[in-house]
Amino acid sequence: GAGWKRLLSVLSKRVADGGSAETMAMSYLDFAFEHPHLYWLMSQYPFDRDALKAKNRLRQGKALWDAFARLVALVGSSDPEADTRLLMASLHGLVVLHESGRADLGQARARRGHEATREAAKRLVSVLFASSAPKGRAGP
Repeated sequence: GAGWKRLLSVLSKRVADGGSAETMAMSYLDFAFEHPHLYWLMSQYPFDRDALKAKNRLRQGKALWDAFARLVALVGSSDPEADTRLLMASLHGLVVLHESGRADLGQARARRGHEATREAAKRLVSVLFASSAPKGRAGP
């Protein structure tokens, strides 16, 4: 839970500072790229859900999920539960593709750095939040 709390803290600050859905997505990617080992432990390290549940080690999960959903609502989601699931899964997929060297395999010429991953995340946010105008904020 500590890594997810850290990520949540970063995203919360960006949104509190007036950040958009795109800012939040870019901050998620930055966190994953700047802390690859921590991100891997947070999101890919296999764990035994039943054993952790029996030891009461999953108690933070729902509260963290709800906090991420509140941020997604703040940046304009009309369905924060579904959009949080889609946004988190998609951003995670982009990170994994990037880290494995597969983020830009469809490009005729490989792009440098994180460019292809960032472009895909921007497109994701523009599509996901296209029909929702954030309350009191500019678009994505």
